Amino acid sequence: MVRYSRKDAVTCARRLSKKLKVKQFGECGGKIGCWKLSTNIGGHVIHEIINVGGAVTFPLGSERLTARELCENIEFAEAVLDYKKRKRR
Repeated sequence: MVRYSRKDAVTCARRLSKKLKVKQFGECGGKIGCWKLSTNIGGHVIHEIINVGGAVTFPLGSERLTARELCENIEFAEAVLDYKKRKRR
């Protein structure tokens, strides 16, 4: 079994943000629509900035996940997006 690290979680989250055409990923500085990966103790969760005050929403849910769980959820989301894209053709 391969070990997943914070770096893997960041890579997966960045890949999904590109696929969804999120304007910015990483250091947000209060930019609306920006995604950032929170990696506090207890796991990883993606935040999306929703107003200039810095309020956030959770595009993939608010539950903190391990790096492995986050990457697996993102891989599932990418597979669904790819499937929807193929069905439109």
